[in-house]
Amino acid sequence: MLSYAREGTEIDELLEDIRREVCLRLPQWKSKWEASPYLKDHHKIVSNAADKYLANDHVAAAALVFPRIEGILRSYLAHKDQSTSATQENLANAVAYVGNAQSRQYSLLMPDKFRRYLREVFFAPFNPDSPDSMAVMNRNTLSHGVVAPEAFSIKASTIGLLIVDQLSYYPPENLMAVQTPGG
Repeated sequence: MLSYAREGTEIDELLEDIRREVCLRLPQWKSKWEASPYLKDHHKIVSNAADKYLANDHVAAAALVFPRIEGILRSYLAHKDQSTSATQENLANAVAYVGNAQSRQYSLLMPDKFRRYLREVFFAPFNPDSPDSMAVMNRNTLSHGVVAPEAFSIKASTIGLLIVDQLSYYPPENLMAVQTPGG
């Protein structure tokens, strides 16, 4: 993907290869999701979305997984700080600030970039009067029922499942403290 991006080649050309890889990994991911302290309460829904994905029902997969991502983020936030309101900004910050600053800086999960993605893409603002903003699947266009039908695509469902899998890698904060040097 990086070489495609560097060359200016359309990354969407890799979508079928990415989909095949996701299909191969989904059985393992589903088991990992069920074991995650943040995803276990959401497992039935994300597992169902994965099954729809495997059956090439990308409308159902995207429609199930996108709202559930916000629910997973709410689980992170509730675990971290129950007094913090669940604004989109705070939800995006919840996973990015698991662990300490030093561990985040060197994390292969790139939590700061993931937080930025959640803020700018997943929780992207939209204008209900602009047809252009409805062409993109994100939390706001889906939850407000204005996303264009063609946005319920293989790309959207793939991205949704990849977000869920990314979220499954963030351990509870108390576990991070044990694993970090000096913690």
